[in-house]
Amino acid sequence: MKFRRQPTARPLDVILIGYTAPQTERALSICDQILTGIPVASRILVLNNSRQPEPTRHGWTTLRGSNELGEFSAWHEGLALRGSGERRDVLFANDTLGKQRRPSIFRRWALRREMADVGDGAVLVNFTGQRVAPNAAMHIGGLPLHRWMSSYCFLVTAAALDLLGGKLYDPDEIASCVHGGPHERTFFTDRVSPALRAHLTWWLFQGWHRSEALTPESQERLALKARCICAELLLSARCQSLGAESRDPLERHPVARFLDRANSVRWALLTGA
Repeated sequence: MKFRRQPTARPLDVILIGYTAPQTERALSICDQILTGIPVASRILVLNNSRQPEPTRHGWTTLRGSNELGEFSAWHEGLALRGSGERRDVLFANDTLGKQRRPSIFRRWALRREMADVGDGAVLVNFTGQRVAPNAAMHIGGLPLHRWMSSYCFLVTAAALDLLGGKLYDPDEIASCVHGGPHERTFFTDRVSPALRAHLTWWLFQGWHRSEALTPESQERLALKARCICAELLLSARCQSLGAESRDPLERHPVARFLDRANSVRWALLTGA
């Protein structure tokens, strides 16, 4: 296997979200590495932390995000800056690329290869966060959910954006799934199926590395995170229902997947993680 550059035939846009200065700097460098040799029409950096200084990076346009819905609102603000008349593929990412999600050389290669080969169809290139067993009966917003994407780094083709009406999320749809408030039992609405609701409740309040108990002080933070999770799941479900193809770069390149996993195990052994 030769890990050579795989240039794409047409330019794309990049929208990266930053929260902290060190992670953002590292994420910018990783994006630049991923994009080497790939035609890029625009690079947009949205800073969702009002106190974060603007990095000085050649070729990137910076704007301040509202952080109304985490990275999802920032991606929409980046799309608005790009302009509604533009019709190009878009690579979306956040600054976890610079820390816990930092992709190996094998993962970056597989992503580049898929970005180069998407063609003109409605395609999402994304790393699968989790699969759902066929009998799990997981639904959200009235749509079945068979798998969901990890939204730290993903490509949406212009045709797929057309299917989505140019929007990654609908605020009303998300509001119908997350009630919030001080009680775990009613935190998610019945627009989230019981099996999925149980999983999300466990993950948000216990299983996530930043989980915390639901209290009057934490409920607003947790509600924002819950809305972001539902935005991610709804995007996966909507794309599936609309017929957009989902491609996981590592699934499509088994050798890269094997090397990526071996690299992760080696890193864990070296660091004790």
